[in-house]
Amino acid sequence: MQWPSLHSLGGMLSDGGLVLGAGLGTWVVTWLLARSVYRWRGSAFQPVIRPLRWVAVILMMRYAGGLSDLAGYMAKLTPGVMVAVNIGVAVAVYRLLQWMHPIAIRRAQRVQNAQMATYLIDTGSRLARLGVFVWVIVYALHALGYNVTSILAGLGLGGFAVALAAKDTFSNMFGSVNIVVDQPFSVGDYIVVDGTEGVVEHLGMRSTRIRTLEDSLVTVPNATVTNTKIDNRGKRNHRRVKQVLGVTYGTSRDHLQAFVEQVRAYLETVPVIRAEHTHVRFYGFGESSLDIYVSYFLTVGGWADELQWREVINYEIMAIAQRVGVSFAFPSRSVYVETLPAT
Repeated sequence: MQWPSLHSLGGMLSDGGLVLGAGLGTWVVTWLLARSVYRWRGSAFQPVIRPLRWVAVILMMRYAGGLSDLAGYMAKLTPGVMVAVNIGVAVAVYRLLQWMHPIAIRRAQRVQNAQMATYLIDTGSRLARLGVFVWVIVYALHALGYNVTSILAGLGLGGFAVALAAKDTFSNMFGSVNIVVDQPFSVGDYIVVDGTEGVVEHLGMRSTRIRTLEDSLVTVPNATVTNTKIDNRGKRNHRRVKQVLGVTYGTSRDHLQAFVEQVRAYLETVPVIRAEHTHVRFYGFGESSLDIYVSYFLTVGGWADELQWREVINYEIMAIAQRVGVSFAFPSRSVYVETLPAT
């Protein structure tokens, strides 16, 4: 067995000291930089910066060893070094995702569909952390000399088969993401979608549940919701009321004009009606009535308030008709017989 000479042994020790010195110097420099970051932004980034500091130390020691007579030995350690570097980066990314998660949750509480946004963030965070774990395993196998191409190909074929089988599920999931991003409606809104009309009771990952006026619960897939027209009546600033009042043909011109003017004047005094968009006009001659067109906009918050104000207004219109002496018509026909049949 041939022992190394004192000269070569001293050179190896000198090169080893160079490598250790490079690592120690890098550790000190990164420690000072980290302290500066902590003073500037607090210690919130400490779990993320700590593994990155060790990554910098490992890389600097590898670089310093490559410049010395230890290059041959360091080349043999390169796969292990790169595995260690990727593990350190993966730990930093994993901790960064953990740090960002509660921040994203707090931001999600400010949007309309907070429950769905929170669920999507939780799901995305879990998938991202799982992706970091898979990335480390695949790279470690590759660095150690294993052929990962066939493994990735098998995973790709398996994923393609799963995607085909769960095509509708993925469509509905992307539909829920679109609903959270676009926010066309939220839980509690009164909407009309795909022929279904009612109040949104629940917004899930796969479907949206709507409580109809008949108190039935209709489930609509989110993919259908995002691909059809949505009429969000809960977001109306004003609610239009349009109707035609028919009075009898026996009404005189003066009575008809007085009725129209008094109804118009009354609607202009109602506090929840937009006066500039109110129309009361003698509209036309119907089959069995003189038709008066009435249109106005209510500034109310919900369907119950709208019904209440419509009732109040209709009662007052009836009172005006009684004071003026106008009678409302109902569908009727007059039959005129020119000659009576002989008996």
